[in-house]
Amino acid sequence: MRDTKPHDTFFTHCFSHKQEVADFLRGRLDKGILDLLDLNTLKQQPNTFLPSWHRPRRKADVLWTVQTKQRKRCAFFFHFEGQSTHDKHMMGRLLEYHAAIVNQFLQTKDPQQQHAHAKCPPIITYVLYHGNQDWTSPRRIADVFEDFDLYLQHGLLANLVLDLPNEPASRMVNDGQAGATELILASQAKKTMVERLDAAYPAFMDKGPCCKEALVRYTFQENQEQEKRIIEKIRRFDPTIAHHYQAMFEQALKKVRQEGIAQGMQQIIQQLLQKGTITQGQADAMLSTSHGNVN
Repeated sequence: MRDTKPHDTFFTHCFSHKQEVADFLRGRLDKGILDLLDLNTLKQQPNTFLPSWHRPRRKADVLWTVQTKQRKRCAFFFHFEGQSTHDKHMMGRLLEYHAAIVNQFLQTKDPQQQHAHAKCPPIITYVLYHGNQDWTSPRRIADVFEDFDLYLQHGLLANLVLDLPNEPASRMVNDGQAGATELILASQAKKTMVERLDAAYPAFMDKGPCCKEALVRYTFQENQEQEKRIIEKIRRFDPTIAHHYQAMFEQALKKVRQEGIAQGMQQIIQQLLQKGTITQGQADAMLSTSHGNVN
């Protein structure tokens, strides 16, 4: 079969050789980083580290790891990509590659590479462009962001996971209307949702009927055995809503009882029919009568 992309094959073949990669890094890396690395530990990695959608379409991608001189651990990922056409979205692609590498590294089952608090090594990608059009698009990931310093400070270096169950309630209150939602979510995790309804419900009343309805429904769904207690708490702030839900639950309870009675009658009639105590016609008549009495 004819190779439709011989340049990709050539690139992959060359950058799959350890010596060639080592020579490239010696010529491109700063001396400070080179002094940290043991290039003799270069090891080619499978392309399973790259995004799954990317693997079947691309051959010109090679991934290597290298260890430090002082510690026998992976210190860097070096990703090499051969690119024969101009791609204005290249930096966005690199971000996807890096995210895939991080995910694969953190999910690896290799005990030599992974432990409970493993951190992914830095990832450096080199795009070797060899197209016939001058490269005019961004060459750095930082260049695709409007304000990279702002993104760095508040996106990459900031705490992005809010551990609500362990966050002080006083801190959540500072978030205004969003704080009420945070308080409910944190309370549910600690099974104190009903107790904190007194504090959260007034705040949700200011958020509009949709938000208030969502709070009530969520509270009932997560605390199905405390309907009466929840209704009494809501009644202090919103008697109309409390009455609505009390009527709704009474109707639901009545329906459950009716279905239970009908189901019990059906079982008894079926047993009598199986024993031959009654005929099929008698059974049908009894079932019809039982449904009429329940309704």
